[in-house]
Amino acid sequence: MSEILKTEAIVLTKINYSDSSKIVTLFSEKLGKVTLIVKGGRNKNSKTGIIVDPMNIINVVIYNKSGRDVQLLSSADLVSLFSNIRSDYNKLKYGFAILELINGQYLHEEPNPRLYLGIKKIFERLNSFEEEPQIVFLRFFLFFLKELGFDISVATCPLCNSDLPGNKFYGFVYSRGIICSNCAEKGNGLELSTELFDLYNCLKFKKTVNFNKLTIDLIQSQLIRFLQHHSIGFNELKSLNG
Repeated sequence: MSEILKTEAIVLTKINYSDSSKIVTLFSEKLGKVTLIVKGGRNKNSKTGIIVDPMNIINVVIYNKSGRDVQLLSSADLVSLFSNIRSDYNKLKYGFAILELINGQYLHEEPNPRLYLGIKKIFERLNSFEEEPQIVFLRFFLFFLKELGFDISVATCPLCNSDLPGNKFYGFVYSRGIICSNCAEKGNGLELSTELFDLYNCLKFKKTVNFNKLTIDLIQSQLIRFLQHHSIGFNELKSLNG
């Protein structure tokens, strides 16, 4: 059985396939993560082959045939190019880190319209000049962890369910996230300062971030290690190296 499917999507990866085609992986609004073949996509005159660059948001028409491992991308139209990201190395680095997170951690064919909308909004924010790219990336990282089922709460301690705000200090456990001072005093986890807790709070609730670079880098390292604990096979974000 064959069907024609239409959806908006963001391009995660693109690789050459055979002498004339390309293989692309998209995260789409209606279908989730899908891998498609663009026949003739390596031809310099192929409009679709040019459009399906990583980070582009596109409207696609997919020829879907049951029993086929890789479906056919029939056509694509450009929605957003994000030119400000592409012209700024720092923005580009964090943009690719977002794509790497999605491609590496999200399973194929699991539609998640909320996640798709979040991805689209975060790239629009990254394309603007509202915040530093690293802050935009960390906001997305926390949102993405929640969508995966690994939310880091700033409201209640995951070990004893007590309120977190107002503690004199905190702890951080890579299996659970931020814990209260009472649980931390029992030897659970690493010590987490009130400054780091405040930064987590600002990142999760879209508050203005005014912290030094060292504190921001510490949270980035914590989030990567947190995901390493929860995701088999995840070691690093290569996009952030170098």
